[in-house]
Amino acid sequence: MDITKLLSVFTDSNGIAALSQSNGAQPGQVSDLLTKAIPILMKGMEQNAATEEGAGSLARALDDHAGNDVSNIGSFLKNLDLSDGSKILGHILGSRSSEVQTGLAQKTGLSSSQVGNILASVAPMLLSILGGQKQSANVGNSGIGGMLSSLLGNGGGGMDDMISAALADKDGDGTPDILGQIGGLFGFGKK
Repeated sequence: MDITKLLSVFTDSNGIAALSQSNGAQPGQVSDLLTKAIPILMKGMEQNAATEEGAGSLARALDDHAGNDVSNIGSFLKNLDLSDGSKILGHILGSRSSEVQTGLAQKTGLSSSQVGNILASVAPMLLSILGGQKQSANVGNSGIGGMLSSLLGNGGGGMDDMISAALADKDGDGTPDILGQIGGLFGFGKK
C-alpha cells in the first residue's frame, strides 16, 4: 500500500458522499480536503513515532483501532465517536489543531467546523487502516515510523520534503510549526 492507494480508500464515491452528506459539504470540497489532510496527518504520526515514547503510544492507538471495520464507510460513520476522532487529531497535530483546521478551511472553502468534523471522522478510520497494515506486516514499535515513511513514499523530494518542513519545530515550543511552513505547500498559514 502507498499513499495513493490509501487516499483512494478515503476518496471513493461512497465515502465522499457519506462525509459530504453528514457535514453539509460539497463532494469536491471533501475530496480536496482529504487529499490535502491525510498526508499531513500521516506525516504528523511519523514525526510522533520518531521518539520511543511516541512510537509506543502510536502503536497502542493503531492496535486499539485495527479491529474496526471500515469496509463500509457509511456504516462506520453512523457508529462514530467524534470525540475519539478529536482526541486523535489533538495527539497528531498538538496545539496547532485548530490552526490547521482553519487553514484547510480557507483552502477548501469549507468552514472550520466542517473541516474539524470531517477530520475527526476520518482520523479513527485512518488509525484503523494503518493498524491493519501494522498487524499484517507484523510491525513493532520501532518500525512504525518506517511503515509510515514507506506509505508516504519517501522518495527524497516533492511533497514529502514540504510536509517534513511544515512539521518542523523551528520555534522550539515543542509543537510542529505546521502552519509556519505549510503555507508554501497549500497556500495558507503564517508567513
